[in-house]
Amino acid sequence: MDRILVLLHHPGNRRLLSEWLSQYYEVRVPDTEQSIDEPCDLVIADGPAVERYGQTVQAKKHRDAPAFLPCLLLAPRQQAIAVKRHLGQTADELLWTPIDKDELQTRVTILLRGRQQSLELKRHNDDLEALLDARKAVERMKDEFISIASHELRSPLNAIHLYLSMLLDEDAGKLTEEQEQFLRIIEDNADRLTHLANDVLDISRIASGQLQLNLEHVDLREAIEQACAELQILGNRKRIQTRMKLPSTPVAVQADAHRLMQILTNLLSNAYKYASEDTVVTVQVRLHDQVAQIDVIDQGMGIAKADQSQLFTMFFRAEAARNSNVRGAGLGLYITRMLLEMQHGQIGVQSCPGKGSTFSCTLPLAAMPPSASRNHSNRATY
Repeated sequence: MDRILVLLHHPGNRRLLSEWLSQYYEVRVPDTEQSIDEPCDLVIADGPAVERYGQTVQAKKHRDAPAFLPCLLLAPRQQAIAVKRHLGQTADELLWTPIDKDELQTRVTILLRGRQQSLELKRHNDDLEALLDARKAVERMKDEFISIASHELRSPLNAIHLYLSMLLDEDAGKLTEEQEQFLRIIEDNADRLTHLANDVLDISRIASGQLQLNLEHVDLREAIEQACAELQILGNRKRIQTRMKLPSTPVAVQADAHRLMQILTNLLSNAYKYASEDTVVTVQVRLHDQVAQIDVIDQGMGIAKADQSQLFTMFFRAEAARNSNVRGAGLGLYITRMLLEMQHGQIGVQSCPGKGSTFSCTLPLAAMPPSASRNHSNRATY
């Protein structure tokens, strides 16, 4: 049953109103200020009571928030100016006296309905917050599990790489051609597992906000030349040439040097993996206002238009990639996008099936020397 708190100055009015309302509601008439703090669903007060207990009622409404605790103010019309200041603060509704019983009942019903709706909304909100808290707890547990699992994977993988290296160097005896072939297969798969463990660990750190970047001035041209030199072995397997079109002077960007190399490695390794044999992979840098744009262009299978919008999401692989012999987990481009965004950069793709793809990313320029040129020149071809 709804509870109504009656705060009227005149004893006769208190008694009459209580008799009317007690047929339908639980009516409380406090005898002390302390008893005003008892729970209720509606406060009915007159002008003198509001003057005396206004702050107590406001504090009561504040404690109930965000639930709505309505207050109905009863006052004669001649006190209109005096009671107006209470509306919107202590009182939510005003009913002129003398009171019409039916109108009183209507106002009380409407106010109590608003109260019940607000309580229901608060319950739903509390339930939703509890679900969100539970989900956050599960997410934290998942991130912790991924982090621990990745670390635990890396330790045995490091041991596998160490002993594989010793075997391939024939420290344990000369190998037959077949034995070396088997060991190379093991090495390739161990490399894949290591890269996967590193990617999963990076995702966990990004999701938990634990991935720290050291932003500094980095020479983009030098980083690209280093990445191309280190990864050219991937191109050599398919007789792919690497062409760089870079400015003739250093290009200073604001970036984390280690993560910049990771970005370039992801983009270049993808270009080599998906490019056709006997083609060219081009890496070029263009300068626009306050950003450097890096384009990695391959002449490979390309990406369907329908797949391009999802290409930088976690675990997504384009249909053409899934149907190819190229292995992958769909994490590299997602990590690349996240790393770029953490360094105030962006990434996008333009592609046509059967003709190849251009992956373009940007990074903010750092202070550049006055002599920096914006003209492009062919730096090298491997």
